[in-house]
Amino acid sequence: MSLASQVRAARPTPDDASALRGGLRDAGATLDVVDHATCLTVPARVDAALVRGPARGPRGCGDLRRRGISGRMKLVILGASGGCGRHLVEQAVGRRHEVTAVARASSSLDAPTGARTLRGDLTSVAFLRDAVRGQDAVLSALGLRLPGIAPWQRPVDPDFLDRSTAALLEAMGAEGIRRLVAISAGGVGDSHDAVPAAFRAFIAVSALRSVYPALDRMERALLASALDVCICRPTGLTDEPATGRAVVARAIVGRGAIPRADVAAWMLDEVARPAFAAKTPMITVTGAAGAPPRR
Repeated sequence: MSLASQVRAARPTPDDASALRGGLRDAGATLDVVDHATCLTVPARVDAALVRGPARGPRGCGDLRRRGISGRMKLVILGASGGCGRHLVEQAVGRRHEVTAVARASSSLDAPTGARTLRGDLTSVAFLRDAVRGQDAVLSALGLRLPGIAPWQRPVDPDFLDRSTAALLEAMGAEGIRRLVAISAGGVGDSHDAVPAAFRAFIAVSALRSVYPALDRMERALLASALDVCICRPTGLTDEPATGRAVVARAIVGRGAIPRADVAAWMLDEVARPAFAAKTPMITVTGAAGAPPRR
């Protein structure tokens, strides 16, 4: 989708130009054409003709984002002390977003300079309302903690996802926050048959057999809500450096794997889009079969 097709042309006014300049400053003088995952510098004389009406909000970015041009956003990141959560916080700060990093009260969260930190009960509606209030979007890296992968192992808090999901939905609804990008896993829900049979067998005989039903319930609750939701389903997570080669896969052949850093980058790219491309995309770096063209 072209930039011109995402916004309606109008005769520029002084208010338009002022709002655009404010948005450009906050975006580091660049604007993301997010449907193409490309960062472009848009000259003020060109974009002022495409912005209709003064942008709202203290920084003038709200209307720009609604027209498909992403600038600085207010993002709250849940599960910020975990593997994917840490990358989300670091990369979001690096992209100059206004970041609130949220973790459990018992976590050892060491957020980078530039991020606001909150610790508390992630199953508490009151706490989550405080966390999401005034945000543009929520990114959730919440999951279940396993002490091990052996079949007799069980999650430390088996119904944590059920309780935290219910609380998050209530909190976001109460605060009027609609956009959410969450992490699930490849093989959950209707992606079950899209992963190799060997991996499906591993789920059935390992501790993951108690995790996947919880992820499925989380997905169902989020998708049934009134929120604007994207739930990414990464394949096997690794701690390798980011590759920048994450793709959406229709199926996995062989070993599917993706670095946590790539998952975080993909989520941040997706939350900047004016509309999510899919509700439950399976993402990977290796093993993709039937992958759509790269964005």
